[in-house]
Amino acid sequence: MKKASLFLLCTVLVLGISSALSAPVINTPETWDANLSGWSTDTPSGPGPSVAWGNTIGGANAVVFTFPDLGAGPPEFQDARVFATSAASGGNFVGDYSTGSLIVGFRFYADDYTTPSDTLSLFFYSSTGNRTWQYSLSGPATIDTWYNYSVGMGWSGGWSSPGAGQAEFNADLADVDQLGVWVFRSADL
Repeated sequence: MKKASLFLLCTVLVLGISSALSAPVINTPETWDANLSGWSTDTPSGPGPSVAWGNTIGGANAVVFTFPDLGAGPPEFQDARVFATSAASGGNFVGDYSTGSLIVGFRFYADDYTTPSDTLSLFFYSSTGNRTWQYSLSGPATIDTWYNYSVGMGWSGGWSSPGAGQAEFNADLADVDQLGVWVFRSADL
């Protein structure tokens, strides 16, 4: 069985903030000590990996994506996401991210295989423009090691959404409805 284990420590850091709108709660880690705390999971491309909570890796709780062994044949694409909505963690991870220099961080652990570039993304969804934005990240280079990731929640060339640019990004950033991590895999891994 090939699987990737994902432990999110989503800590939002602020360098400057002032707004009357709802903003994410700053310096709030989610370690899923008791359960998924209202976080959602899905597999956007259809049936694929199972997503569960509770496995302990090195003393840390984790959300675990278990990708089935697809065997020989043409590569098949699979993906899975874990994300916060207003129902997750008291709504701490959604709201107005345009209010300052915010950074979202998380940790990722691959225990059976390494992931090449563009197989891991931070993403957010905004109902303002009905768009999902992704920031592609290089996957871990080695197995059995925690990797720390951090992404600035401001416009840069790393953020993409089909047919949208900086103006749309800034509008969507002011109303983030979902924030999470997206893991991709093809059978050739």
